[in-house]
Amino acid sequence: MARVAFIGTGGTFSNEGKGALDYLDYLDSGAVMATEDVLGLMPDVSHLADIHPVGFAQLRSKAVGPAEWEQLAQVVTSQVQDPGIDGVVIIHGTGVLEETAFYLHLRVNTTKPIVVLGAQRPPTTVGSDAAKNFVDSLHWIRHHVREGQPAGVVTVMNQEVHSARDVAKLSNHTLGALESPGAGPLARVNADGTVTIYRYPTAAHTHTSEFTTPAISPEGIRVDVVHQYAGADATMLNACVEAGARGVVVVGFPPGTNTPDIDHAIKHHASNAVVIVQASRAIRDPHILDRTGLNHVVKNTDLSPQHARILLMFALHAGAEQTQVQDIFDRY
Repeated sequence: MARVAFIGTGGTFSNEGKGALDYLDYLDSGAVMATEDVLGLMPDVSHLADIHPVGFAQLRSKAVGPAEWEQLAQVVTSQVQDPGIDGVVIIHGTGVLEETAFYLHLRVNTTKPIVVLGAQRPPTTVGSDAAKNFVDSLHWIRHHVREGQPAGVVTVMNQEVHSARDVAKLSNHTLGALESPGAGPLARVNADGTVTIYRYPTAAHTHTSEFTTPAISPEGIRVDVVHQYAGADATMLNACVEAGARGVVVVGFPPGTNTPDIDHAIKHHASNAVVIVQASRAIRDPHILDRTGLNHVVKNTDLSPQHARILLMFALHAGAEQTQVQDIFDRY
Protein backbone atom coordinates (compact mmCIF):
# COMPACT_ATOMS: atom_id res chain seq x y z
CA MET A 1 0.00 0.00 0.00
CA ALA A 2 1.27 3.45 -0.90
CA ARG A 3 2.29 5.78 1.92
CA VAL A 4 1.44 9.35 1.03
CA ALA A 5 2.52 12.60 2.68
CA PHE A 6 -0.43 15.00 2.84
CA ILE A 7 0.79 18.60 3.11
CA GLY A 8 -1.60 21.42 3.91
CA THR A 9 -1.02 24.97 2.68
CA GLY A 10 -4.58 26.32 2.83
CA GLY A 11 -6.88 27.49 0.06
CA THR A 12 -10.47 26.54 -0.76
CA PHE A 13 -9.68 22.88 -0.10
CA SER A 14 -8.97 23.80 3.53
CA ASN A 15 -11.74 26.36 4.05
CA GLU A 16 -14.68 25.50 6.28
CA GLY A 17 -16.84 28.29 4.86
CA LYS A 18 -20.00 29.62 6.49
CA GLY A 19 -22.29 26.76 5.59
CA ALA A 20 -23.40 24.26 3.02
CA LEU A 21 -24.27 26.93 0.43
CA ASP A 22 -21.30 29.25 0.90
CA TYR A 23 -19.62 29.28 -2.51
CA LEU A 24 -18.36 32.88 -2.42
CA ASP A 25 -18.14 34.57 0.99
CA TYR A 26 -15.58 32.07 2.29
CA LEU A 27 -13.05 33.73 -0.04
CA ASP A 28 -12.96 36.71 2.28
CA SER A 29 -14.07 35.49 5.68
CA GLY A 30 -14.03 31.69 5.93
CA ALA A 31 -11.66 30.03 8.40
CA VAL A 32 -8.79 27.97 6.98
CA MET A 33 -8.59 24.59 8.69
CA ALA A 34 -5.52 22.72 9.91
CA THR A 35 -4.30 19.78 7.83
CA GLU A 36 -5.61 17.13 10.23
CA ASP A 37 -9.07 18.75 10.27
CA VAL A 38 -9.19 18.75 6.47
CA LEU A 39 -8.33 15.06 6.43
CA GLY A 40 -11.17 14.48 8.87
CA LEU A 41 -13.61 15.64 6.18
CA MET A 42 -12.21 13.31 3.54
CA PRO A 43 -13.57 9.78 2.89
CA ASP A 44 -11.95 6.67 4.35
CA VAL A 45 -9.13 5.79 1.94
CA SER A 46 -7.33 3.26 4.12
CA HIS A 47 -7.79 0.66 1.37
CA LEU A 48 -5.95 2.95 -1.07
CA ALA A 49 -3.15 4.57 0.90
CA ASP A 50 -1.63 5.26 4.28
CA ILE A 51 -1.96 9.04 4.68
CA HIS A 52 0.73 10.89 6.65
CA PRO A 53 -0.39 14.49 7.46
CA VAL A 54 2.27 17.20 7.35
CA GLY A 55 1.38 20.73 8.45
CA PHE A 56 2.88 23.61 6.50
CA ALA A 57 0.65 26.69 6.55
CA GLN A 58 -2.96 27.87 6.63
CA LEU A 59 -2.93 30.46 3.85
CA ARG A 60 -5.15 31.78 1.13
CA SER A 61 -3.44 31.27 -2.21
CA LYS A 62 -3.23 35.02 -2.80
CA ALA A 63 -0.74 35.15 0.11
CA VAL A 64 1.61 32.60 -1.50
CA GLY A 65 4.71 33.82 -3.34
CA PRO A 66 8.35 32.95 -4.02
CA ALA A 67 9.38 32.84 -0.35
CA GLU A 68 6.59 30.35 0.43
CA TRP A 69 7.42 28.34 -2.71
CA GLU A 70 10.97 27.82 -1.54
CA GLN A 71 9.92 26.89 1.99
CA LEU A 72 7.43 24.40 0.57
CA ALA A 73 10.05 22.98 -1.80
CA GLN A 74 12.27 22.21 1.17
CA VAL A 75 9.42 20.47 3.02
CA VAL A 76 8.48 18.43 -0.05
CA THR A 77 12.11 17.50 -0.64
CA SER A 78 12.42 16.20 2.91
CA GLN A 79 9.33 14.05 2.38
CA VAL A 80 10.36 12.53 -0.95
CA GLN A 81 13.81 11.75 0.46
CA ASP A 82 12.12 9.53 3.06
CA PRO A 83 12.28 5.98 1.66
CA GLY A 84 8.99 5.22 3.40
CA ILE A 85 7.07 7.86 1.42
CA ASP A 86 5.78 6.88 -2.02
CA GLY A 87 4.21 10.16 -3.06
CA VAL A 88 3.09 13.60 -1.92
CA VAL A 89 -0.25 15.42 -2.06
CA ILE A 90 -0.21 19.17 -1.41
CA ILE A 91 -3.54 20.94 -0.93
CA HIS A 92 -3.46 24.50 -2.23
CA GLY A 93 -5.72 27.34 -3.28
CA THR A 94 -6.43 27.33 -7.00
CA GLY A 95 -5.71 31.04 -7.52
CA VAL A 96 -1.95 30.55 -7.85
CA LEU A 97 -1.86 26.75 -7.74
CA GLU A 98 -0.35 26.54 -11.21
CA GLU A 99 2.59 28.74 -10.19
CA THR A 100 3.37 26.83 -6.99
CA ALA A 101 3.15 23.57 -8.91
CA PHE A 102 5.54 24.75 -11.64
CA TYR A 103 8.04 26.03 -9.07
CA LEU A 104 8.08 22.59 -7.43
CA HIS A 105 8.21 20.94 -10.87
CA LEU A 106 11.54 22.68 -11.48
CA ARG A 107 12.85 22.64 -7.92
CA VAL A 108 12.31 19.21 -6.30
CA ASN A 109 14.71 16.45 -7.31
CA THR A 110 12.67 13.26 -7.27
CA THR A 111 11.07 10.59 -9.42
CA LYS A 112 8.22 10.14 -6.91
CA PRO A 113 4.76 11.49 -7.78
CA ILE A 114 3.78 14.92 -6.44
CA VAL A 115 0.22 16.24 -6.75
CA VAL A 116 -0.69 19.86 -6.03
CA LEU A 117 -4.38 19.54 -5.30
CA GLY A 118 -7.11 22.15 -5.29
CA ALA A 119 -10.86 22.42 -5.05
CA GLN A 120 -13.34 24.88 -6.51
CA ARG A 121 -15.77 24.51 -3.60
CA PRO A 122 -15.02 24.19 0.12
CA PRO A 123 -15.28 20.64 1.43
CA THR A 124 -18.22 21.65 3.65
CA THR A 125 -20.44 22.81 0.76
CA VAL A 126 -23.03 20.94 -1.26
CA GLY A 127 -21.46 19.47 -4.40
CA SER A 128 -17.87 20.08 -3.28
CA ASP A 129 -15.21 18.58 -5.52
CA ALA A 130 -12.63 18.33 -2.72
CA ALA A 131 -13.18 14.71 -1.71
CA LYS A 132 -13.35 13.43 -5.29
CA ASN A 133 -10.17 15.27 -6.26
CA PHE A 134 -8.45 13.86 -3.16
CA VAL A 135 -9.40 10.28 -4.01
CA ASP A 136 -8.38 10.73 -7.66
CA SER A 137 -4.99 12.06 -6.58
CA LEU A 138 -4.40 8.82 -4.69
CA HIS A 139 -5.38 6.79 -7.75
CA TRP A 140 -2.80 8.77 -9.74
CA ILE A 141 -0.09 8.12 -7.15
CA ARG A 142 -0.91 4.40 -7.01
CA HIS A 143 -0.75 4.25 -10.83
CA HIS A 144 2.57 6.09 -10.81
CA VAL A 145 4.02 3.71 -8.20
CA ARG A 146 2.96 0.70 -10.28
CA GLU A 147 4.15 2.02 -13.63
CA GLY A 148 7.26 3.93 -12.49
CA GLN A 149 7.16 6.52 -15.28
CA PRO A 150 8.15 9.90 -13.77
CA ALA A 151 5.73 12.68 -14.69
CA GLY A 152 6.95 15.37 -12.32
CA VAL A 153 4.50 17.57 -10.46
CA VAL A 154 0.87 17.39 -11.57
CA THR A 155 -2.54 18.71 -10.65
CA VAL A 156 -5.57 16.44 -10.38
CA MET A 157 -9.00 18.06 -10.66
CA ASN A 158 -12.26 17.16 -12.34
CA GLN A 159 -10.83 13.69 -13.10
CA GLU A 160 -8.04 15.19 -15.23
CA VAL A 161 -4.31 15.04 -14.59
CA HIS A 162 -2.37 18.07 -15.82
CA SER A 163 1.35 18.68 -15.92
CA ALA A 164 2.46 21.58 -13.73
CA ARG A 165 4.25 22.96 -16.80
CA ASP A 166 1.12 23.29 -18.91
CA VAL A 167 -1.79 23.88 -16.53
CA ALA A 168 -3.66 27.16 -16.09
CA LYS A 169 -6.83 28.21 -14.30
CA LEU A 170 -9.16 29.40 -17.04
CA SER A 171 -12.42 29.99 -15.19
CA ASN A 172 -13.44 31.35 -11.81
CA HIS A 173 -15.98 28.89 -10.42
CA THR A 174 -16.65 25.88 -12.65
CA LEU A 175 -15.28 22.50 -11.58
CA GLY A 176 -13.27 22.14 -14.79
CA ALA A 177 -11.37 25.37 -14.16
CA LEU A 178 -7.91 23.86 -14.61
CA GLU A 179 -6.90 23.10 -18.17
CA SER A 180 -3.78 22.70 -20.26
CA PRO A 181 -4.92 24.87 -23.16
CA GLY A 182 -1.93 24.27 -25.40
CA ALA A 183 -0.89 20.71 -24.66
CA GLY A 184 -3.95 19.02 -23.17
CA PRO A 185 -4.06 16.84 -20.05
CA LEU A 186 -1.60 14.08 -19.26
CA ALA A 187 -4.21 11.58 -18.20
CA ARG A 188 -7.74 10.90 -17.00
CA VAL A 189 -8.71 9.21 -13.75
CA ASN A 190 -11.65 6.96 -14.56
CA ALA A 191 -14.65 6.28 -12.34
CA ASP A 192 -13.27 2.88 -11.35
CA GLY A 193 -9.93 4.37 -10.26
CA THR A 194 -7.98 3.26 -13.30
CA VAL A 195 -5.89 5.83 -15.13
CA THR A 196 -5.88 6.45 -18.88
CA ILE A 197 -2.58 7.98 -20.01
CA TYR A 198 -2.58 10.38 -22.95
CA ARG A 199 1.05 11.50 -22.85
CA TYR A 200 4.06 12.12 -20.60
CA PRO A 201 5.96 15.41 -20.19
CA THR A 202 8.92 15.80 -22.53
CA ALA A 203 10.52 18.96 -21.11
CA ALA A 204 13.04 18.78 -18.26
CA HIS A 205 11.58 18.60 -14.75
CA THR A 206 12.19 17.33 -11.19
CA HIS A 207 14.91 14.65 -11.47
CA THR A 208 16.22 16.11 -14.76
CA SER A 209 16.03 19.78 -13.71
CA GLU A 210 19.23 21.77 -13.22
CA PHE A 211 17.53 23.98 -10.61
CA THR A 212 17.40 21.50 -7.72
CA THR A 213 20.41 22.95 -5.89
CA PRO A 214 20.40 23.75 -2.15
CA ALA A 215 18.08 26.39 -0.74
CA ILE A 216 17.85 29.64 -2.71
CA SER A 217 16.18 33.02 -2.18
CA PRO A 218 13.97 33.41 -5.28
CA GLU A 219 12.44 36.63 -4.00
CA GLY A 220 15.93 38.19 -4.14
CA ILE A 221 15.76 38.42 -7.95
CA ARG A 222 12.90 40.58 -9.17
CA VAL A 223 11.13 39.41 -12.32
CA ASP A 224 7.91 41.10 -13.42
CA VAL A 225 5.18 40.49 -15.97
CA VAL A 226 3.86 43.39 -18.07
CA HIS A 227 0.58 42.77 -19.94
CA GLN A 228 -0.19 44.74 -23.03
CA TYR A 229 -3.31 46.38 -24.43
CA ALA A 230 -4.05 48.52 -27.46
CA GLY A 231 -2.30 51.88 -27.19
CA ALA A 232 -0.18 50.92 -24.19
CA ASP A 233 2.85 53.07 -23.49
CA ALA A 234 6.01 52.01 -21.66
CA THR A 235 5.04 53.34 -18.22
CA MET A 236 4.63 49.92 -16.57
CA LEU A 237 7.68 48.38 -18.22
CA ASN A 238 9.86 51.32 -17.24
CA ALA A 239 8.50 51.26 -13.68
CA CYS A 240 9.37 47.58 -13.31
CA VAL A 241 12.96 48.19 -14.39
CA GLU A 242 13.24 51.24 -12.15
CA ALA A 243 12.01 49.10 -9.25
CA GLY A 244 14.92 46.75 -9.81
CA ALA A 245 13.59 44.08 -12.15
CA ARG A 246 16.43 42.08 -13.71
CA GLY A 247 14.01 40.37 -16.04
CA VAL A 248 10.58 41.16 -17.47
CA VAL A 249 8.09 38.97 -19.31
CA VAL A 250 6.37 41.25 -21.82
CA VAL A 251 3.00 39.85 -22.85
CA GLY A 252 2.41 41.22 -26.31
CA PHE A 253 -0.25 40.82 -28.94
CA PRO A 254 -0.51 37.48 -30.76
CA PRO A 255 1.81 36.33 -32.34
CA GLY A 256 4.27 38.34 -30.21
CA THR A 257 4.21 42.00 -31.21
CA ASN A 258 4.12 45.18 -29.13
CA THR A 259 3.08 48.81 -29.36
CA PRO A 260 5.80 51.10 -30.78
CA ASP A 261 6.44 52.65 -27.35
CA ILE A 262 6.97 49.28 -25.74
CA ASP A 263 9.15 48.06 -28.61
CA HIS A 264 11.39 51.09 -28.11
CA ALA A 265 11.55 50.52 -24.34
CA ILE A 266 12.36 46.81 -24.77
CA LYS A 267 15.35 47.60 -26.97
CA HIS A 268 16.58 50.21 -24.49
CA HIS A 269 16.32 47.98 -21.44
CA ALA A 270 17.71 44.92 -23.22
CA SER A 271 20.79 46.95 -24.16
CA ASN A 272 21.24 47.64 -20.43
CA ALA A 273 21.34 43.96 -19.42
CA VAL A 274 17.66 43.54 -18.49
CA VAL A 275 16.51 40.18 -19.85
CA ILE A 276 13.23 40.58 -21.71
CA VAL A 277 11.11 37.54 -22.53
CA GLN A 278 8.70 38.18 -25.38
CA ALA A 279 5.41 36.41 -24.71
CA SER A 280 1.91 36.61 -26.18
CA ARG A 281 -1.66 37.06 -25.01
CA ALA A 282 -2.59 33.96 -27.03
CA ILE A 283 -3.78 31.17 -24.73
CA ARG A 284 -3.88 28.08 -26.91
CA ASP A 285 -0.83 28.67 -29.11
CA PRO A 286 1.45 31.13 -27.27
CA HIS A 287 4.76 29.94 -28.76
CA ILE A 288 6.83 32.85 -30.09
CA LEU A 289 8.50 31.66 -33.28
CA ASP A 290 11.85 33.08 -34.35
CA ARG A 291 11.74 35.94 -36.82
CA THR A 292 13.69 39.05 -37.83
CA GLY A 293 13.74 41.67 -35.11
CA LEU A 294 13.67 39.39 -32.05
CA ASN A 295 17.42 39.01 -31.49
CA HIS A 296 17.37 41.31 -28.45
CA VAL A 297 14.75 39.27 -26.55
CA VAL A 298 14.23 35.74 -25.29
CA LYS A 299 11.42 34.10 -27.21
CA ASN A 300 8.88 32.41 -24.98
CA THR A 301 7.88 28.89 -25.88
CA ASP A 302 4.40 27.59 -25.03
CA LEU A 303 4.63 28.57 -21.37
CA SER A 304 2.00 30.83 -19.86
CA PRO A 305 3.36 34.27 -18.88
CA GLN A 306 3.21 33.34 -15.18
CA HIS A 307 5.17 30.15 -15.84
CA ALA A 308 7.67 32.04 -18.01
CA ARG A 309 8.30 34.39 -15.08
CA ILE A 310 9.19 31.47 -12.79
CA LEU A 311 11.55 29.92 -15.33
CA LEU A 312 13.20 33.30 -15.90
CA MET A 313 13.66 33.67 -12.12
CA PHE A 314 15.51 30.35 -12.01
CA ALA A 315 17.61 31.19 -15.05
CA LEU A 316 18.71 34.53 -13.65
CA HIS A 317 19.41 33.02 -10.24
CA ALA A 318 21.72 30.55 -12.01
CA GLY A 319 23.56 33.50 -13.62
CA ALA A 320 22.45 32.77 -17.17
CA GLU A 321 23.11 35.32 -19.94
CA GLN A 322 20.46 36.06 -22.57
CA THR A 323 21.60 33.36 -25.02
CA GLN A 324 21.73 30.85 -22.18
CA VAL A 325 18.26 31.90 -21.03
CA GLN A 326 16.93 31.14 -24.51
CA ASP A 327 18.46 27.67 -24.32
CA ILE A 328 16.82 27.13 -20.93
CA PHE A 329 13.43 28.16 -22.31
CA ASP A 330 13.88 25.77 -25.24
CA ARG A 331 14.63 22.86 -22.88
CA TYR A 332 12.03 23.52 -20.20
